[in-house]
Amino acid sequence: MQEKIRWGILGPGTISQKFATGLKAIPDAEITAVGSRNLQRANAFADTFRIPHRHGNYADLAHDPEVDVIYVATPHPFHKECAILCLEAGKAVLCEKPLTVNAEQAAEMIACARQNNQFLMEAMWTRFLPVIVKVREWLAEGAIGEPRTLTADHASRKVLSTETREGRLFNPELGGGGLLDVGVYTIALAYMIFGTPSKITSLAHIGETNVDEQAAILLGYDAGQIANLFCAIRTETLKEARIIGTKGSIHIPEFWQATSATLIRIGKEPVHIEIPFESNGYENQAIEVIRCLREGKLESDVMPLDESLSIMKTMDTIRFQWGLRYPKFSVLTKDHPFLKSIDGCREFIQKALEVPPFGELLLWGIDELLTYHYLIAEVFRESDVSYQQFWAMSKTEQAELIWQTLFIENSPLSEACRGVVTTLDVLGLDVGSRNLQDYRAYFADTTVEAFIDTVFERAKVSKVVMTNDPFDSAEAPVWQSGDTGDTRFEAALRMDVLINTYEEVGYEHLRGLGYDVDSQSINGENLQRSPPIFRDMDSADAPKIHGGLSPTRFPIS
Repeated sequence: MQEKIRWGILGPGTISQKFATGLKAIPDAEITAVGSRNLQRANAFADTFRIPHRHGNYADLAHDPEVDVIYVATPHPFHKECAILCLEAGKAVLCEKPLTVNAEQAAEMIACARQNNQFLMEAMWTRFLPVIVKVREWLAEGAIGEPRTLTADHASRKVLSTETREGRLFNPELGGGGLLDVGVYTIALAYMIFGTPSKITSLAHIGETNVDEQAAILLGYDAGQIANLFCAIRTETLKEARIIGTKGSIHIPEFWQATSATLIRIGKEPVHIEIPFESNGYENQAIEVIRCLREGKLESDVMPLDESLSIMKTMDTIRFQWGLRYPKFSVLTKDHPFLKSIDGCREFIQKALEVPPFGELLLWGIDELLTYHYLIAEVFRESDVSYQQFWAMSKTEQAELIWQTLFIENSPLSEACRGVVTTLDVLGLDVGSRNLQDYRAYFADTTVEAFIDTVFERAKVSKVVMTNDPFDSAEAPVWQSGDTGDTRFEAALRMDVLINTYEEVGYEHLRGLGYDVDSQSINGENLQRSPPIFRDMDSADAPKIHGGLSPTRFPIS
């Protein structure tokens, strides 16, 4: 390890200016590089803080050999891509809070750090302030007895226009709203004191730009503790916290940037402390990163990754209660900032080409299982989400809505729901936990080949017949080749698709695929001998088959 830890700044925004100011006060740290999508901004930032290396894209910063650790300070929705870019380039990462916009992204980032043996920490700077460190000591010593209640608020309208609702905080595409920006401070404080909540109740006002403008959050715990939290972006509060215990309380003014606190104990004089910042307070989290790197740690025990992930899960649950979902890139388009660099483009193309042996024919993962059409129909009955809202969501968000609605808020009583639970149980997963992220992690850690082997073994079957849609551009070439890549799979013709699309495509298409078809075989007398479903469809004036089907390649199912 170098005598000085060399830092890179990814994203030269306002928060990075504060962080760089704090970093400059640390003797064994130096800022050696800055990266921005705009080289002029990188140059201006570098000139201000006398940084030698300036990069006009993130990839060059990530691969800069003069950098040991990178501080990621882009808008929330881009944390995951940027942090993973750095981690895979062999850099330690301090990622601005919140770690990501949801737990799924946080889990991906954490998995990447662990797979690459790189340090990662969420930049929850409050946790490392000297006053908060002292508060933790008071709690550990039992100074207020058993902590029972926390009240904390953080509402601010300093950096935005509440009249015009402009700026990042009112933009849902940038992860705007109070929860991610300031509510996370209150939730992280509750985690520091009580740990993971067992009950979560919340209310919010969702503004006209579709972000949470104010919210009340109540967290409950198994031992009866309660955290009463408030956050907003349209009002101003004192941003204070009170921890109430069985023998006293602790008052922390402006807890998120605390420089003072008061310990009040029954029958004793209050103890008031004031600990000013060495610089601006942001230096303390950097000192923690440097300590961890020098000790060879891959994460901080003060702000561990599992806690950051759990906080994201709690915030996901809160958002579900509000019906709030953040728009996000379903694919990396040319306008996505991650693709502003050549390396980013190469990585995207490489990942896009990494498809399983069965290509798009494989419904892979818990999200695909949850977005089965029966469950989609069921969620419309059980929730207030509109058809348009549902189909505007990404598949991940659709799956999360279905899971929350049908498996958390309601008992999974339908046959389709029971099928999901049974599948998870047969795979050996803990269905009692109802932990969607754990199920996703199972599929993420399992190869396609291993999963298929498991399915055959658990189902105790040797062959599976899969239906073939001859009119689907993705399916037809794969199945028509006669080679599925695995002798355990056989193909059969899908009758429902055939019936519904035959008139549009024509029997000539089937003849071209090798089926013995003519245009007059099914009519009149032949139709009367056909199964009832075909006769019913005929009487209903529905699309009909007008050709006899005797496939020369596959059986009909």
